[in-house]
Amino acid sequence: MEIYVADTIDSYNRFFGFETRHPLVGVVHFSGERIVNPYAMSFGFYSLFLKNTRGCKIRYGKTNYDFDAETVVCFAPGQTIEVHPSEGPAAEAVGLFFIPTCFSARLSPAG
Repeated sequence: MEIYVADTIDSYNRFFGFETRHPLVGVVHFSGERIVNPYAMSFGFYSLFLKNTRGCKIRYGKTNYDFDAETVVCFAPGQTIEVHPSEGPAAEAVGLFFIPTCFSARLSPAG
């Protein structure tokens, strides 16, 4: 399976058809859209997903995960996953993304 490299939040959004509103952080909402084909993706940013429903199985490394409803799933830059859609209703989830350097800026003292 070919791996799609989502090195930026914008490239992730383009893959799924979401609008990019900010290059450093992003929020997306999967509201029951059916993804038919399995895919593999490598992330270039941190991502947190709150899955509200079942709808897919995720393979990370050599392990398959069948996440239930109301599960938080997190990925770090450089991690690669495979997503296999399940039969039945499509997954509903909210995703939060931020780039690795988002919180690394040094704050200068007031003065």
